[in-house]
Amino acid sequence: MSYYGNSDPASPFTSEGPVVADWQGGWAQTPMPIDILAIQRFYGESKTTTFAGGQTYGFNTNITGASRDYFDFTKNSTPFVTLYNRGVGNTLDVSGFSTGARINLNPGTFSTASANNAVTNNIGISFGTQIDKAITGAGNDVIIGNGNSNVVDGGGGYNTFIVTGSSTNFTIDKTSTVTTVTDKTTGAADTLTNIDRIQFAAPVCFTTGTRIVAVRDGIAGDVAIQNLRVGDVAVTATGEHRTIRWIGRREVRPDAYPVPATQWPVRILAGAFGTDARGQAVPARNLRLSPGHPVLVGADAQNAGGVLVPIMNLIDGIAICREAVDQVTYWHVELDQHDILLAEGLPAESYFESGARAWFGGDAMQGWGRDVDGIASPRPGRCRPVAFDGPIVEAARGRIESGLRLRLATQAAWPSIETQMMVAA
Repeated sequence: MSYYGNSDPASPFTSEGPVVADWQGGWAQTPMPIDILAIQRFYGESKTTTFAGGQTYGFNTNITGASRDYFDFTKNSTPFVTLYNRGVGNTLDVSGFSTGARINLNPGTFSTASANNAVTNNIGISFGTQIDKAITGAGNDVIIGNGNSNVVDGGGGYNTFIVTGSSTNFTIDKTSTVTTVTDKTTGAADTLTNIDRIQFAAPVCFTTGTRIVAVRDGIAGDVAIQNLRVGDVAVTATGEHRTIRWIGRREVRPDAYPVPATQWPVRILAGAFGTDARGQAVPARNLRLSPGHPVLVGADAQNAGGVLVPIMNLIDGIAICREAVDQVTYWHVELDQHDILLAEGLPAESYFESGARAWFGGDAMQGWGRDVDGIASPRPGRCRPVAFDGPIVEAARGRIESGLRLRLATQAAWPSIETQMMVAA
């Protein structure tokens, strides 16, 4: 966040203003997601009734006051805005745009919608903001759900709704006009109108080369995930020994399953989470996870307690960021009891049965396929609670930011004059 305009002569920085597709200038019209986090860190969250729920952003907006023109897309047809709200019952309405939109209802993500597709990733949703209803226009639209009983009207065109998880974990009920997609685990039900295709997104995974702590020849050490086998014993974050009962593998490549930006792996720099009780960097080297893979934060020195947070909720664009790939192989490891694995030293969730197993397919079914019934034994719940935001998550973001700032300052520091003189001598 900068308090200087790009043309402010007092600014210590120089830059050109961003341009849109017709080479006209464009600037953020509201604070963007990271700006809002910074503002909240300095001043705390808003305590007023402004944006406290029930708002419609875009066409048919019900927002009043000075903010209305930013969020009224009949007036602002090329918006560069972030949707912030403390309440529920909020709607994003882009029904007046005739070209295809890509709407992501998850907090901390960006959507693409404007007149004539002039810009991309121009509408952000602030972390912690709940937008559960989307209305799109006449184009071929893509809407990504957030698992919170979304209400979606695709309007005209050929429209796709993307659900996180495997189709086996959902029921789909259709009438002549409405499709309802219900999560068997949570009970959340998405109500879809004018949706032509439902797509189920990839589950959470590790990438090839990730080292998992496991026992080999009686000694615990790092084993590349592709070298693990069913029956091996993994060492959990708390030191427990758990037998591996299933390993899943899925290659996503351009000629088979193109990797959309929403499924690019998230790269975590070595040491982004500080050091462990032994003083070792966490992770020990750069680690790549699928965006939704939960990692453990807020635990004590022995990794007890804490919460599981999808890694995409900790993205800061530097220490933790999405990494563009043409292809990727995703893996997952199920233990005899749901627990926390150590991936490059970072505590990360083992496979949790939520109906995504079939997504891996092929040789990934080895181990599990030996169950002649094809039916899983009863599974316990997750070993830790899951959090997307809140004090523990915010504290983790702060530690990652502070650690990155310290490392950058150390790397950029000039040696003292005494050191320079000693080197010269």
